[in-house]
Amino acid sequence: MSIMKIPHTLNIISLCWQQAEENLQEKIQKYYPRKGEEFITEQFHGMFAEILDLASQDKKIERAFSRDLRKAFPDVHSYDIDKISRGLIAQAILHKRKTEETTGADIGLAINRPAIENHGNIFKINSYRRGLLCQAKLRKVNKKWNTFTETQEKVLADRLDYLGLLLYKYVDKERRELKPFQWQLCQGASNIVEVTNWLKAGEFPSTLESEKIIKALGEGRIGTSDKKILDEFITPEKNTSLEIIIKWDDDAKKPGSEIRTYTTGENKHENEQSVFIKR
Repeated sequence: MSIMKIPHTLNIISLCWQQAEENLQEKIQKYYPRKGEEFITEQFHGMFAEILDLASQDKKIERAFSRDLRKAFPDVHSYDIDKISRGLIAQAILHKRKTEETTGADIGLAINRPAIENHGNIFKINSYRRGLLCQAKLRKVNKKWNTFTETQEKVLADRLDYLGLLLYKYVDKERRELKPFQWQLCQGASNIVEVTNWLKAGEFPSTLESEKIIKALGEGRIGTSDKKILDEFITPEKNTSLEIIIKWDDDAKKPGSEIRTYTTGENKHENEQSVFIKR
């Protein structure tokens, strides 16, 4: 599926994520040494959610999306672009885990973002959801990584195409200095044994920073958009999942809406009649 590119919007999301990581590192260094995976995940979410809310309140998400619309549809009138992007916000929602027996993963990461198509002078607003199944791993004091349980190996073996390792690592003996998150995608591995061997050896073929993961997921280059996989394995009620939702609170701009716009040549009067909503 070809979707509208939103690099400026995803950049804001990535910057918010980066700031949350930095805030978490500072908090752990000062107050919470030696904390484990669950604490790191929960604390990070709270900070990320707060920073995203502030970015939305400051209209950073809205302005970034407006820039993306202008680049994608240069012939559409600026007034109409602003009308469409107005009110866009981003939220981070953490769904708590009840069990991980089904998916074998610690957390699912999903991005739910607008997908806009231009059909002549009609903009169709829909949503596009993409997710990545994640296994969070924390390097131990002896510098070894926890590997998979037997159950996890069995469950994850067929899910490497949309599986990633989320790597947490302290670099000091007191375990106060938490490194920025690192990710290792598993889609290139030949089998689950190869991924297990990465963990046992502590050597990963191509780790990525969070910024690249967020952008690649939002652009549909990693993970999966398969609804069945998303609902059953990545963001099910029974598992922990972090969902980044880019949306409008305006009912008129929810998925299924149609917005009429005009080209610069057609619309000579910028007024409230230049956009109408069809439900």
